[in-house]
Amino acid sequence: MWEANPEMFHKAEELFSKTTNNEVDDMDTSDTQWGWFYLAECGKWHMFQK
Repeated sequence: MWEANPEMFHKAEELFSKTTNNEVDDMDTSDTQWGWFYLAECGKWHMFQK
């Protein structure tokens, strides 16, 4: 069916190694207009605008 192309995987590895790093940036959640609440009756999280 499909044959693996080693060149394709090599190019993907190069792309991901350049775009990823080991540092994790904290996401700023201080200025958001949305809140969340859990409704036990339906068992789901719901989003509301503050």
